Amino acid sequence: MQNFHLIEARYFGPTEHTGPRVVLTSSRFDQFKTIPYDYSFSNAKDIAIDWLTKEGHNVVGAGEVRGHYVIVVADTDGEFKPLKENK
Repeated sequence: MQNFHLIEARYFGPTEHTGPRVVLTSSRFDQFKTIPYDYSFSNAKDIAIDWLTKEGHNVVGAGEVRGHYVIVVADTDGEFKPLKENK
């Protein structure tokens, strides 16, 4: 059975100090990544998939749970890439 990494993608509207953004959350790695909202896409899911793919994640699917998106990422060579590198 293949193992998957589920990443939540949620839209947050603008505030007085920040513009609209999409926050990706990984419970597996206890990490999050905030990316700016890109108006060339129609929703947070598409923005998240584009960003994850460009960062080298093996995106294989997506769905919606309780009003936010979940992106399904498959492992690559038996490992998952974290949302951000530990420094």
